[in-house]
Amino acid sequence: MSATVNCEIILLSLTSVSSFSDILAKSDVKPLTTAKVARWIIPPTVLSVDALTQTEWDLVLCSPLPVSIPDECRPFIQRSWSATFAAPAELVSSYTSIFTSLASNIPARTKHMDQVTGSDEGTSLSTESMHVPIELRNWMTTFSDTNNHPPVIMLNLMAFKDVQKYGGYREALSRGVGKRHGLKPLLFGQVTKCSSITLEGGPEWDLVGLIYYPSVLHFADMLADEEYQEIRRKYRLGLAVAEILASEHGYHVIIGSRNAEAGQQAAASICKERHSASSVQLDLNSESSINAAIQTIEQEFGFLDILVNNAAVFSDVIPWIDRPTLGAYELFSTTFATNVVGTAVLTEGLLPLLRKGQAKPGRIVFVTGRLASMAYAIEDKKRFPDWKAYSASKAAVNMLTLRYAEQLEDDGIKVNAVDPGLVDTDLSGHIEGAYPPEIGAISTVRMATLGEDGATATFTDRDGPLPW
Repeated sequence: MSATVNCEIILLSLTSVSSFSDILAKSDVKPLTTAKVARWIIPPTVLSVDALTQTEWDLVLCSPLPVSIPDECRPFIQRSWSATFAAPAELVSSYTSIFTSLASNIPARTKHMDQVTGSDEGTSLSTESMHVPIELRNWMTTFSDTNNHPPVIMLNLMAFKDVQKYGGYREALSRGVGKRHGLKPLLFGQVTKCSSITLEGGPEWDLVGLIYYPSVLHFADMLADEEYQEIRRKYRLGLAVAEILASEHGYHVIIGSRNAEAGQQAAASICKERHSASSVQLDLNSESSINAAIQTIEQEFGFLDILVNNAAVFSDVIPWIDRPTLGAYELFSTTFATNVVGTAVLTEGLLPLLRKGQAKPGRIVFVTGRLASMAYAIEDKKRFPDWKAYSASKAAVNMLTLRYAEQLEDDGIKVNAVDPGLVDTDLSGHIEGAYPPEIGAISTVRMATLGEDGATATFTDRDGPLPW
């Protein structure tokens, strides 16, 4: 178990910020952070509401225990609130040096915020379901690039039904969209004690975190970034592609699964959250199974709005997966049977139902990947793995994308290929560093929910177009 250091975060309401700060600076007390409070971004609405929101806070301090505020400072304190948490010792010891390094290397803004227009009703920051209050948006837009703005530290107080989910959420932000906007988790830890006590006598909050942003505008850019919006919804709700389409977009989702019981369980988990789903047994290596699945969908529903072709096998040699090596004939035949033949036969058989779809436009998404790209194979030979069967099969799927896009153009059906990235699944062997399924779902869901003016015949990942 990693070593931890007990730290305390303290909110202070003061009669004189300058007098308190001057005395503290001259004392032997050296907090990790002493920062002026700017405002609430998302005020608490359930936990510690009165304790935290009924006071106008002036300063926030964070320091390893014991925290001893000088006696000379105490007359200036009107009110305080605190939480004790166990932080990784490594982060505590490196806090000051990391902050200094970050503050001296400010990344350029992406200026996502500058491209956003608010709604007339003032209910959101963008048109993408961000749900940022207009008052907060207006505050952020008072800052401009013409002035130098200091770095900001966000104090996050979090409570979860499942505490472990925050780890994935934090990791996704740190490695992806957050990193692009300069986000850096400085300190975090599990709450052990706080000023507000529940009726049961325990701390209300699960985790506390201090998150660095280069400026308010960098934070605003991240909020306006579409990928952040997707990550926030997925991690806060714990969803993958089928669950997102059911819960976020109101679709009835039909899960095709070779293992009938597994498909039923997946559908049941979605229904348990009061969304709509069912399952159908589907083996892409069996023509009779494919035909039976198509017949079931036709009899039960009579139409299909979206088809996501996600099923695939990866039988090439992968060093970190211990499994038998297939002969060349078996390797290529089994890989193409599932990834290309089965996928094409299923798609072909579902075209009549897609043409009858009720949610226009109809959409087909083929899940492929960078390994399908001829351009990457030519340009990046040294880094391109020798997975001939899988990459060739996915290149074939990219060609299916283009041919179906051409065939269905007059029907108004959008057909696109997506790269979900290296996702933490059985297919990838759960390799270290792979993205959680929720992150891989971003590009798929985006193309599965295109509007009438959406693109067709494209190959993209969550960051944009990829070369064929």
